[in-house]
Amino acid sequence: MNKYEEFINDIINDYNRSIGHLNDVDGIDCNICHNKGFILRNINGQTVTFECSCQNKRKIVKQLKNAGIYDLIQKYTFENYQQDFDWQKEIYQKAIDFVNKNTSRCFFIGGQTGAGKTHICTAILCELIKKGYSAQYKIWGELQIKLKQTTYDNSNVYDNLIDELKKTQVLYIDDLFKFEPTKRDKEELFNILNARYNLAKNEEVNIITIISSEQTLAEFALIDEAIAGRIIEMCKNGYVINIKKDIKKNKRLKDLIKEKEENE
Repeated sequence: MNKYEEFINDIINDYNRSIGHLNDVDGIDCNICHNKGFILRNINGQTVTFECSCQNKRKIVKQLKNAGIYDLIQKYTFENYQQDFDWQKEIYQKAIDFVNKNTSRCFFIGGQTGAGKTHICTAILCELIKKGYSAQYKIWGELQIKLKQTTYDNSNVYDNLIDELKKTQVLYIDDLFKFEPTKRDKEELFNILNARYNLAKNEEVNIITIISSEQTLAEFALIDEAIAGRIIEMCKNGYVINIKKDIKKNKRLKDLIKEKEENE
């Protein structure tokens, strides 16, 4: 090895040993690139930059943060979804099939409050992000407030937000129509879902919609037939789950119900 090659190798080694600060952003500590995201190699006398393997994890973390579910990923996973009863096992298997089989463009789960709907939908969303999808998580009530504010404050922001909801690869709408919707609420939702429905008809476009609600799909039909119809058409191959209303299925009240039964 001549002095020039030794000089280049010293530069490469100094860079590879240097400390980066990506862990300050995403909390991932890598002992390969030392949190720079890249490493250098001497290939046939040429200095070549390689992306570190940690970058894939960093991209997933960024997507989870962009989707608004980063704080939920430890709590709401497939691994810790309760399967004590047959109805929970059925929900779990439907969710796993939805992620792995990729035969439907929409997953709908509605019905009993506290039955783990947000949990299973968040687990689905996380798995899709790991597969490389970009995604957005929106709580319907909060989204409606934002849409109303931007309508009056800045119409361009409103139009951009609606356009993003129509086109993002994966859109998860949580707690849809928790409260009685206005005519405008229904019009905005149909506008979003109809655009996603039309995009989903193109097999070359990967667009997925996830919806959870305290309303069953039959109750949705009473609220707005067109919205219910779009959801049904997008949920091919049986990915509509309606959880029968039963307070015993409410995990939040499990201890209270148990105490009441013991005292009777």
